[in-house]
Amino acid sequence: MKDIQICPVGEVRHENNKMYIQIYPQYAKALTGLDEYKHVMVVWWFDKCDNDKERNILEMVKPYKVGPEKMGMFALRQPQRPNPVAVSVAEILTIDYSSSMVEVNYIDALDNSPVIDLKPYIPSLDWVENPAIPEWSKHWPDTYEKSLDYNWKNEFTSC
Repeated sequence: MKDIQICPVGEVRHENNKMYIQIYPQYAKALTGLDEYKHVMVVWWFDKCDNDKERNILEMVKPYKVGPEKMGMFALRQPQRPNPVAVSVAEILTIDYSSSMVEVNYIDALDNSPVIDLKPYIPSLDWVENPAIPEWSKHWPDTYEKSLDYNWKNEFTSC
């Protein structure tokens, strides 16, 4: 098996009730052109769950109130997984090129979580018109925008 090295390109910042992606200075030029997009996919590391115990959790018992009894980690978006990688879509509010700061409306990452990549959200590549989802989750919001105001705490057995 080949070892993979991943180097963070920045980190999530929560400051003054705002959320940012702080890109490290050596990667600042990689932001060029991102301001032409409205949304960005942020690939980040669940660093607070990066330990042997949580990397070896492969199933969860009843993670959702109305879901199945057991679910595998590849069917969930939980932080516990073999490689604690997360992907979040965020709306770009502003980009300050002088400080390499991308202000986003919301991201479900903790302050100082390492960011390993940004990718522009492109509907022709990232949006599926008719996705198949489990029956037990069909009452969830059908868009990113609607999910921002949704009470997700009512869906999980523990938060």
